Amino acid sequence: MSTHLYSVVVPDATVDEGFELAPRVIEWLLAEGVAVGPARRAFAIQQNDQPFVELCREDPAVRFEPGPGLARWVESPSSVSQTTEIEIRIGRRIHADPGSWPPDLASCPKGHQAPPPDGWVDAVEQWANIGSALLTCAVCATPSSIMDWSFGREFGFGALAITFRDPPGIADALVEKIGQLVDPHRVQLLYQRL
Repeated sequence: MSTHLYSVVVPDATVDEGFELAPRVIEWLLAEGVAVGPARRAFAIQQNDQPFVELCREDPAVRFEPGPGLARWVESPSSVSQTTEIEIRIGRRIHADPGSWPPDLASCPKGHQAPPPDGWVDAVEQWANIGSALLTCAVCATPSSIMDWSFGREFGFGALAITFRDPPGIADALVEKIGQLVDPHRVQLLYQRL
């Protein structure tokens, strides 16, 4: 049986900004009942014994069980019980459906679509290591940050991701709400089938 992951990724946040933004998102998920109690370890934003940032440096993924409030934010509320986990992960990560590696098409910031340009694998590795990289468009010859390129819904980057495991689709309203919580950063919904 396949696992389906829907990740709301914040592609232009740095790792440090991910640590700042994650508590906002988590507090909202808990307040709305979208997520309930951590599934695997204690959540400690408000606890004095170990701050949230220290917890995330030990394990960059905070996991929750889905709550009853999730039904308001999915495409098929009657099927919300199939969702098994909500994970908030901080740290540079490539989000890719195994079938989308390498992506067939890439779009530069000016909108030119073509197969990923030469050097894109090196740029991906550079981004993973230092958080920035440039790609030069084969069509317009303009160099730009790899973070400004689009590789489709099955491939993307981010230093903060909110991932829903096996949900019945994620409603646009949820993506928009997370976008408001992390403003001025942009968000992208990515899909993976494992």
